[in-house]
Amino acid sequence: MHPRRHATAIVAAMVAVTGVGVSSAAALPTKQADPQPGGSVLPRAVPAAGTFYPTTPVRLLGTPDTGYAVDPASGATVAVAGRSGLPSSGISAVVLNVVAVAGAADAALSFGAPGAPAAAPLLVAPAGASRSALLTLPITASGSVQLTTSSAATVSVDLVGFYAADDTVLGSQGLSGGYQPVDVTRLFGTDSTHPLAAGARQLVGVDLGAAATPHTTALLVRATATGAAAPGTLAVGPVGAAASVPSVAFAGGATSSNLAVVPATLDPDGRLGVAVTNASSGATSVTLDLVGFYDDGALGPNLRFRPLPQTRVVDTSTSVGAAALQPGRRTTVTPSDAVVGDSTFALVGVVTATSSGGPAGIEVDTPEATTASDVDVVAGTTTVPVQAQVGAARGLGLRTRDGSAPTGITIDVTGSFEAYPPVTNPAARGWVPAVPSWQVAATPR
Repeated sequence: MHPRRHATAIVAAMVAVTGVGVSSAAALPTKQADPQPGGSVLPRAVPAAGTFYPTTPVRLLGTPDTGYAVDPASGATVAVAGRSGLPSSGISAVVLNVVAVAGAADAALSFGAPGAPAAAPLLVAPAGASRSALLTLPITASGSVQLTTSSAATVSVDLVGFYAADDTVLGSQGLSGGYQPVDVTRLFGTDSTHPLAAGARQLVGVDLGAAATPHTTALLVRATATGAAAPGTLAVGPVGAAASVPSVAFAGGATSSNLAVVPATLDPDGRLGVAVTNASSGATSVTLDLVGFYDDGALGPNLRFRPLPQTRVVDTSTSVGAAALQPGRRTTVTPSDAVVGDSTFALVGVVTATSSGGPAGIEVDTPEATTASDVDVVAGTTTVPVQAQVGAARGLGLRTRDGSAPTGITIDVTGSFEAYPPVTNPAARGWVPAVPSWQVAATPR
């Protein structure tokens, strides 16, 4: 469906914007309605709670070349609000890319408000190895995030974006929009015979269509490194940027993946440029998948972020949400009303899988999905961030896609994406993607 016509389809399924569904934190104000193609009228949102602002990457913890040594006895406080041009108030959550290098023991990293009890870990780095995760973390009045670790680790934290809590950000940041999920779409992939060489940089031009591309502020992609000849990182960012975030930290021979926010920059031919660099001493196979994008508010309905207290919605070891997964069989998880309400269309969180065997994989998406966000699992503990859509009946679908299931799976949620305009009728929860997968075009440079 054309990105402009999708607005009419959604509005037809939505009730008038007179209130907020059970899962929305506060009413979102509107301004004068704008006419839409086909004669319909769509209430256009004033920038308010849940809009997204991508930022030029800013190192908040560590130096440009090294991380910061975090001791388990003291942890580290990462100040966010008011730093590097960010507003000092009006921020509901930050999007951080975290890279941890463990010392002699596995390092499990937790994040929360200063002074609060440590929550469940959202990133685990095996002893002597590095791992990375793109984390969306709610911000309290302190404007800071407290980092704790189970054992000594060297940690770097890069800010890549934030969500507005209210209209106070407008004076310094201007107008922004929301999130648009898409069916997971392959943008680029090497194979085992033609991996990305050590130090090599691959450029990809992405086209979301004539209507959506000019109104895109950032892409959300999943980068994966497989079969690396040496440990290192994949740096992912816009073409032409002075530096890219070390998005995927990987070990030799293993598979690692992470989400990455890529601020929108247009190539001369009008495509959105993405650059992937293999920052290691050996070649590695690389895939790049589009998960969604952020708009400037001009595409009609979108999704707005709602921060949540970190909540465990799945723990197969204690049968929370789901018991042990059966290989190849899809399991539907239905979180509580406090997590998924009438207006909830996606969840933001981290999947943690423990496996005593070889590589495995988990698909996380709606129960009805034909494509899904793959979570590649290696022996030991794997943590992978996801922004997974929920189904029409508020369910989340889990399926192992390999011969054996991991021995334990948890999913911790730190936020949700709510429809704007809100949906107050549960039967009207159909969501029409702004850009269908067949419309996405990607060209390696």
